[in-house]
Amino acid sequence: MTPWQPCRYCGNRMEYCDRFDGGRIPMAPEELPSRQLPARFHRSVFNDTAYPGDGGQPQRRTVHTA
Repeated sequence: MTPWQPCRYCGNRMEYCDRFDGGRIPMAPEELPSRQLPARFHRSVFNDTAYPGDGGQPQRRTVHTA
């Protein structure tokens, strides 16, 4: 993961994580309750790598969509 940085489009905080398939993905740095997020935005972060899904956890990281 990289340290958080402001998004150049919206100014909100974000950080890049490695993806499970070798790419990079912008993520919101805060965890949010899973029930407040659409399932397609759920990500589990293990060892600085983002995986799709919530992993059964109540708190989730989400993709920064800007």
